[in-house]
Amino acid sequence: MNYVRWTDKKKVSKLQKLYESGEDISLIARMLDEKKERVYHKLYYLRRAGIMTARRYYPEETFAHKFKFDKLDILGLALYWGEGTKRGRVCEFCNSSPEMISIFLKFLKRLPINKERLAFRLFLYENSDRESSLNFWSETCGVAANKILIVTKKSDNKWNRHNLPHGTLSVRYYSISLHKTVLKGIERLKEMYSA
Repeated sequence: MNYVRWTDKKKVSKLQKLYESGEDISLIARMLDEKKERVYHKLYYLRRAGIMTARRYYPEETFAHKFKFDKLDILGLALYWGEGTKRGRVCEFCNSSPEMISIFLKFLKRLPINKERLAFRLFLYENSDRESSLNFWSETCGVAANKILIVTKKSDNKWNRHNLPHGTLSVRYYSISLHKTVLKGIERLKEMYSA
């Protein structure tokens, strides 16, 4: 069966890193330019061979946070209302503005979260300066460059090159409870300012 005959060690190493970081299989397949079936087969083979174990998930947290609705709470909730994910099991905020990313991180870090669970994905176009962009976001977020996963998009559009010089950064925190807490905070914000 040629599904498991990947000879490129760098590709196998990248597969392991992406899978263990909790990345979605569909995205892994796109990043490796492979079919999903091949990715599943390779993961199965690696686990059978004892080279890697099943993905480790963090235990689910329970948040009992009450928002103060001060300036930072209002800014953080409003940013997430506009640019955050509303569905799924993850709290994810994505933007190309370093100021917005910084404000959202300050908002997130004042909540009772485990900072080790924060994940960062950097979306770049093929013609972007990878090293410069990685250093830029590493400094902006105050995290090591190796904590930021780069996702490359194919594009010949000059608009993207000039208007998104450092790409778009995604800040993720895997927690259903946090996601629900933030969405409830947004509902309260709507009530406060819609009347």
